[in-house]
Amino acid sequence: MSGQGLGTGGLVGNNGAGGSIAQSYATGAVSGQGAALGGLVGRNDGTTTLSYWNTQTSGMADGAGAGSVTGVTGLDSAGMRDASSFTGFDRMVWAPADGTDAPLLYGVSGVVGVVQSAVYGDDPQTVPLSLLGGWAWSRVTGLVSSTLAAGTNVGTYLNFLDTSGVSATFSAGGAARVVNVGAVVTPATLTVTAANGTMVYGDAVPSLGYTTSGWKNGQSDALLSGVTVSTSATALSDVGDYASTATGGVLSGAALGNYTIFHTTGTVSITPATLTVTAANGTMVYGDAVPSLGYSVSGWKNGQGDALLSGVGVSTSATSLSSVGRYVSTAMGGVLSGDAAGNYTLRYVDGHLVIVQPPPVVVVDDPSRPAGTANPPSTDRPTASDPRATPGVPVELPPPSGIAAFLPARFIDPVAPSPAAPPVAGRSGSEAGSPGLASEQDGGGDGPQDACGAAGGEGCASLPHPANRVLGTFLSVKSP
Repeated sequence: MSGQGLGTGGLVGNNGAGGSIAQSYATGAVSGQGAALGGLVGRNDGTTTLSYWNTQTSGMADGAGAGSVTGVTGLDSAGMRDASSFTGFDRMVWAPADGTDAPLLYGVSGVVGVVQSAVYGDDPQTVPLSLLGGWAWSRVTGLVSSTLAAGTNVGTYLNFLDTSGVSATFSAGGAARVVNVGAVVTPATLTVTAANGTMVYGDAVPSLGYTTSGWKNGQSDALLSGVTVSTSATALSDVGDYASTATGGVLSGAALGNYTIFHTTGTVSITPATLTVTAANGTMVYGDAVPSLGYSVSGWKNGQGDALLSGVGVSTSATSLSSVGRYVSTAMGGVLSGDAAGNYTLRYVDGHLVIVQPPPVVVVDDPSRPAGTANPPSTDRPTASDPRATPGVPVELPPPSGIAAFLPARFIDPVAPSPAAPPVAGRSGSEAGSPGLASEQDGGGDGPQDACGAAGGEGCASLPHPANRVLGTFLSVKSP
């Protein structure tokens, strides 16, 4: 290669920034008047990998005249004909050097490659042989035999193919060289999938596992360790789906080197927590207004509380006209806000409202009569105008209450009772028998005063007649 200008090289004159050269070589002589002369590239401002030049035939000591020389290797003529010098070259593209030639491209160079490519664990009998550089470039005849065995580990095996019975004719004329590329076993794909999971909002994240697929030759998970599964979901995460991710993995035993691990994600679904709204219980008296009913809430997560719930209503079918009995109280509605919005399902639990019978109401008159007149009749009665009275339901009255019956006697004014004396009789059944008014029977009708009264009454305790019988609230008796 001869030239002038920015650079002159055996393969490329100028590899500008952003340019790339890979798996290439140059063997020609380089000369010129340019500022940069190199065995492979004149000026190299781009990247170069797995590339070579012949230091003897090029006359150049450097692979690049200017710029980077990374990825450029110089070989003498013997090295150029040694297949081992070109480690990293794609054997499906380049025919290996054979001691007389440097690596050559299949087809265009009159070289035909024979290869059997199999994935680890596949049955070799189902894997066809392939020709590299045949068909349009060369005409191939003959048979190839293979001894590739099932279960063969990953690698390239030249001795498994017999190409001795194969010949080829190059389309440009002359015989094509047939190259035994070999039996190539590539790694099988072992897929590690993070397990799916489900959790309730606010709960702890569950432990997540994984599944595998793609094992060959009867191998199993016992030959795989070190896989971890994680998720971005936490107890504070909102309801929704989150990825679970598997990472890592170490193969051992017969699986070592024979698989490529491929990770796939799973899903962790967070479902709403249940928030229970319970209608409060209540009690009311028949005929009264229905009381206001509240509710209680249970099931909050993450420290949340009732401040994040509004709009709950509680109702009952009971009214002030409803009969005595038990009625349902029902909660309904509710709007969640803040961190609770969308993270709960509301569940309602009924309460009850009990209507009780009102206590009976009885009115007892408190009549009075002048002394010496007949007692009036008792007028105890339940009130007929009480709206809480239930027709047909008997009213249970207290024991009879009314008039105190006294045997005839002369009534005297009471004096101040002694400290030991009970309260004055004549006002209530609970005070029955108290010496507020006293009478004695001395014969029949109004006879002479009792001895105490005759003495002037001062300092005398007035006592009821021993035969007097108290029935209830005393009649007020007015002395003449």
